[in-house]
Amino acid sequence: DIETPNNIILSGTSKSIEFESGEVKLTHKNQQGLTIEMGGQDDANEPILELKSTNNGSGSIIDFLNTGISTGFPVISKIRARVGTGNTDIRSQIDTFHTASSGVASIRFFAYTGTSNQLQMTIDGADDSVDFKGDLKIYGRVILSSLWSKLLLKVRLCRPSGGTV
Repeated sequence: DIETPNNIILSGTSKSIEFESGEVKLTHKNQQGLTIEMGGQDDANEPILELKSTNNGSGSIIDFLNTGISTGFPVISKIRARVGTGNTDIRSQIDTFHTASSGVASIRFFAYTGTSNQLQMTIDGADDSVDFKGDLKIYGRVILSSLWSKLLLKVRLCRPSGGTV
């Protein structure tokens, strides 16, 4: 065990902390962030990041904070699923955009179609709409065909007046 009333500082770039003889490794990637890597003998183990709350509050939160936005319509957060380290290895992605002038956000969902990631759905806070590509299906049944989706470009969201998320 290590106990200290001060910070623990690992000098240099790309340093790691290993647990259980390298079974779990936390690595600082210079100018990129942190990587949790799971090794060991059992290939069935995948790295898990657990946020545990034991109080009677509202539960754990993943908070994406970007304080550098002042103009434009930038991406403020991304969640990606990848099969490798390159941009062509991204299989799905969720982007949250933010309009600096109005504070309105939109969320865009992308999925890999066999050749590239394509926009599949957008939830737009500016006009309370959901835009989608292709057929709208529920439990495999087509509810709105792509033909109709081209004619009816937006499906209005129902929300209580003045409601917040």
